[in-house]
Amino acid sequence: MLIQEFMQKDVCHVTLETSFRKCIDQMVKRKVGSVVVIEEKKPVNIITESDILQAFCFFNTLDEITAKDIIAAIKPEKPLITALGTSTYYECYQLILKHGIKHLIITDGENNLIGIVAHADFIKYLNDFTMKDALTGAYTRHFLAFTLDRLIAEKKPFGMLFLDIDRFKLVNDNFGHRTGDLVLKEFSALLRRTLRKTDFVFRYGGDEFVIITPQTSPKEPKKVALKLLHITRHYIFNILGHEIKITFSGGVLSSNEFSLSSEELLDLADKGLYAAKHAGRNLICVIRKEGMEYAGQD
Repeated sequence: MLIQEFMQKDVCHVTLETSFRKCIDQMVKRKVGSVVVIEEKKPVNIITESDILQAFCFFNTLDEITAKDIIAAIKPEKPLITALGTSTYYECYQLILKHGIKHLIITDGENNLIGIVAHADFIKYLNDFTMKDALTGAYTRHFLAFTLDRLIAEKKPFGMLFLDIDRFKLVNDNFGHRTGDLVLKEFSALLRRTLRKTDFVFRYGGDEFVIITPQTSPKEPKKVALKLLHITRHYIFNILGHEIKITFSGGVLSSNEFSLSSEELLDLADKGLYAAKHAGRNLICVIRKEGMEYAGQD
């Protein structure tokens, strides 16, 4: 996930010539903890509530003092930390932790101010999207984006399986949505029981799931997918008096083989998923640089 999708775009800002009193008024009016100081649309520094208190103690007055004076007196040598809008959420979070800052300014390719994110926003959002899906107990789609960005940034290899339950609509139509929900819940639990504790199961949406297996060799994702495929097709779901069997189709890849972003890897695995469906379902399509390979046919 790119930070420009998450940042606050309506940034409270002032110029170098803005008065001390006006800086305070802006923060109070906007109910924010900082103002960004700009010059010709480019950020030059940031003034926080803490800076305001220090400046008042330093100058002992609000009159005839400007934002430029505050910066010169309180933080003359403190560099401004910024990030591009095309940076990932994880990269920006690491910047905040590394520099111990409470606000991160976001700029475009020409260093123009386009947004800001606060450390508190990161914590709140991280807490929100690490929450598990209420129905299935799998991790959420938002946490998938964060996990992929983290693994890619840390250069840790991983396998990916993007799967979709075959003809799941028939389960809902024939047995009802309550039964369908319970099948999804038990299927998610089956996946988690079968995988390692270090692996991740995410509910991508509806009856789609994504499985991430960190620290795996290029050949391992195919083995994992085939194991899950075999277990699923032979598993009987005993739900509300019904015996139900399901299968899935999936796209499989290893991050070792591609230098792609998280979104590009998901798109590639998704193409493998739909190739598997078009090839007859109940199988997987392994994506490699040299092409596609189908596996798991009965």
